[in-house]
Amino acid sequence: MSRKGLKFSWWFVRGRICVGGEGELELAVVTAFEKICTLSPVSALRNPTAARSTATSSSPRPRSRPLALSPEAPTPLRTPLDYEIVCAFRANGIGGDGTLCRGYGRSDAYFWLPVPPEGNRTVGFTVTTDADKPSLKEVACARADLTDECEQHGSLLRLELIGPSACWSSTSPGAAFLVRGVRPLDRGMRGRGIGAGTFCCSVDGCPPSEQGLACLKNVEFDLWAMPTLEQAHELIRHYGPTVFFHPKEVYLPSSVSWYFKNGAALCKKGEDASEGSNLPGGGCNDGEHWIGVPDGKSGHDIIYSDIGSVELYAHVKQAMGGTCTDVAMWVFCPFNGPTRF
Repeated sequence: MSRKGLKFSWWFVRGRICVGGEGELELAVVTAFEKICTLSPVSALRNPTAARSTATSSSPRPRSRPLALSPEAPTPLRTPLDYEIVCAFRANGIGGDGTLCRGYGRSDAYFWLPVPPEGNRTVGFTVTTDADKPSLKEVACARADLTDECEQHGSLLRLELIGPSACWSSTSPGAAFLVRGVRPLDRGMRGRGIGAGTFCCSVDGCPPSEQGLACLKNVEFDLWAMPTLEQAHELIRHYGPTVFFHPKEVYLPSSVSWYFKNGAALCKKGEDASEGSNLPGGGCNDGEHWIGVPDGKSGHDIIYSDIGSVELYAHVKQAMGGTCTDVAMWVFCPFNGPTRF
């Protein structure tokens, strides 16, 4: 369905977003997981399954493809050229000479890194329980212009590589096998990177950039999945905080407008304070200007504020390439007061 003529509200919390030029790539939220294997002593690795345009199977090989193609657009996804084995774990713990060793789970596990064709990038790994390489049709590599830089984040799995190598093998030496999440490098309000829900893994702990991994990118920075003003108000009404003050608190909040109307002091480094209605706009927080409490009786009265004028201030902005909505809420206090013990 074309996005033209649709309001932003139609796409909000729909679980899908179009990225790339003219929506040539549609991303769908994960709705279920398929268990692949269990590695001791921690947990199971699970394969995400997308809501639509996803090939799923009961086979232990991951067949999720949470990227849907727009039939009218040039293909933004291509199959990999090959796979590289990153690490392999054997559950039976029996080497080629029949020597027993400690196994790493109830089933074998093989971690594969897709090798992308020229002009494409890999966005994640593939896990199987079979020593044979997965089919090239089971995953896809994104076109380079639809990707952005990423970084590792958090720790999903750590396995100490102990015992004979009959239990494990890797393309690089190391003391532990690490699985970590992947997130966009630039996650600011203007950042276009989108996390694909994938992970990176290695024995030596090398960053995903060295493995050629990337996250996806909202190329045209469409914000169709962002809430409307009305929806933002409903979210705040539903999830907005309830603020409780200590019964003996005397330095209460007020509205910003009340503070200025009652004599807020505008201060500039090296100059005397003056009255005004706001701080200078633009620029950056360079510490040259700030708001202070006026001297005399006016300052004495203003620190106790007027709780009847209090307002909740909310800043709603996009995050993660427009796939997330960041809502920051706060109240304003003219004076934070001394600490109570």
